[in-house]
Amino acid sequence: MVHLRSCSALNGPLLMRMLSLPSGFSTGPLNAFGSTQFVKSFVPALVSIPLVFLISKGNQQLKLVTPYSELARGGAPAKKSLMVNYAMSNAYAVTFKSARAGHFLVTFSCLAVVIAAVIQPLAGSLFLLRSTETDLSGLAATGLMTVGLNPITPSLIPFVQAAGFVSAAVSNNLADPPLIRNGWTIPPYQTNDALQVFDNATLLLNTPALQHSVQCIPGTVSLNAFNNLTNPTVSLTSSLSSSGNTNTGYNSSCQFSVTIDTPTINWQSGAVPVDPSCNQLITTGSKSGSIPSDIPVDFRSVAFWVYSFADQAGATVFCTPQLSAWNALVETNITTNKIVNITTTSQWTQGNNVTGYPMNGLAYNGLSFTNATQDKFTTARSTVIPITLADAVLTKGKQLNGGLLGMVKNQTALVTTVAQLYTQFLAVSAATAYFVPSEVTLQGTVSVFTIRLWVDPFAAHSLAGLCALLAVLLAVVYTLDMRKRRSLFISTEPGSIAASAAVLSQSRFARTLIRANQTPKDIEETLRGMKFGFDMRTWAIEAEGYNGDDYLFYAKGEGMTPRDDNELEQTGLLAAQQMEMNPYTPVYPPSPGHDATPRRSSEESV
Repeated sequence: MVHLRSCSALNGPLLMRMLSLPSGFSTGPLNAFGSTQFVKSFVPALVSIPLVFLISKGNQQLKLVTPYSELARGGAPAKKSLMVNYAMSNAYAVTFKSARAGHFLVTFSCLAVVIAAVIQPLAGSLFLLRSTETDLSGLAATGLMTVGLNPITPSLIPFVQAAGFVSAAVSNNLADPPLIRNGWTIPPYQTNDALQVFDNATLLLNTPALQHSVQCIPGTVSLNAFNNLTNPTVSLTSSLSSSGNTNTGYNSSCQFSVTIDTPTINWQSGAVPVDPSCNQLITTGSKSGSIPSDIPVDFRSVAFWVYSFADQAGATVFCTPQLSAWNALVETNITTNKIVNITTTSQWTQGNNVTGYPMNGLAYNGLSFTNATQDKFTTARSTVIPITLADAVLTKGKQLNGGLLGMVKNQTALVTTVAQLYTQFLAVSAATAYFVPSEVTLQGTVSVFTIRLWVDPFAAHSLAGLCALLAVLLAVVYTLDMRKRRSLFISTEPGSIAASAAVLSQSRFARTLIRANQTPKDIEETLRGMKFGFDMRTWAIEAEGYNGDDYLFYAKGEGMTPRDDNELEQTGLLAAQQMEMNPYTPVYPPSPGHDATPRRSSEESV
């Protein structure tokens, strides 16, 4: 009983301690067991078996000894002592039977068994496997580049590569490449090879980061068609929309014109630089103010236009790129180098030729170039870049619900499409154009997602509550039962025939049950009105107030008849003589329908 109460009392605090662990338990190589479901479900249920077994065993002993405890107290009627048979019934039935008999200790003990039946399913659902984030701080990575104007930028290679990627991304629904996300670009870095084993780990680094943004607003279009049968042309003139010119940094007089001819295909598009006056109020990085009118074409605002010959519909979008450099906490996936999150901490102030002289924080528009004619390769690149990017706008428009015509008529859809593709183009080009080789140590933190074993809160609290309830309930039950059994002394464990014979062999009232074919109802009727207890000298069961020779039960239905000592003695001698004369003739009539003639054994028949 001490062990039983200890198990119940300790389980609750142990579960609560397990529940308070912040990161669960390390699972190790779970595949060594073949099935993780087996480990987290069967093993806890298996561990709970001893507790359930102890509770059931204690209940079994209590059911067996309760009638003897009643006899030790004395004055126990038959229905609370001799007729009690809890051992042959299950705990659910005994709960109600014992309550009716007034054996409330047995009632609560059986109730504990019923409650304990819930422990195993709760234990089976106690643990769960969860992907848990663990931080490994103090790790370092090597930054391979820093902010600076790449010498290959004038060759336009960064921009032609970016235009090709944007076109492919639109056609194949590709996401941003590694180290680039939503206009942000960070320099490449190298981590320890040992970290590559973590497929789902992330690395948090303090690193420089470049941010590109574009101020895209719609324009107002006017068309002038020239009906030339051999070479029909359309003049598209656009100025800023009055509805989109509020607090944009654009000059209200900003406009551009383009002539569209040779309509070999219906939909045409393009991207061109606009007059320097369009972006005279632009804000760049940490600087703000007027930009000189002689700003190179490389840094001017640009306009995207789309036109349909068949529908005589056109639309334009004005965009001005901006570039800013920051110190940032960047979280990336170690395996894919995809940016997960970026948090800026301060502006990048280290000297460089991008945010400092000669660019002074201005951003290349990537579509028009001063040195486009320095060689034939550069000239070819300068031609293909705006065409490729403008064609990507058309391809994206075809994927929208309203199609190209819907995008042209819906200025918001066109502005959103152009801003998305142009921002991606600038961010991808920045990965090559604005970084130069430079190794530097970057301090970082690795967040590793590992499968760990957690305790389910609901199952744990339920299990802890049940264990606490069982501990209190069983402590009270067995303490009271221990006091109740202090006056009980029996030589054998109750339950066997020998144990029953030991306490009935010298019991004089047992002669009242001399008939062997009595049903439980007959026995109950026979013992009605009697009260029983142990003879403190012999520890035999006796009926109180019965001297042992007053009653003899003759036959079923005849009731109890007083007899004197001589009659009882003669009856006993007669029974002995009958057995001696014919040992195969039963002294007591058999049960109805039973063949009374016994069969001889092979030894006896010889």
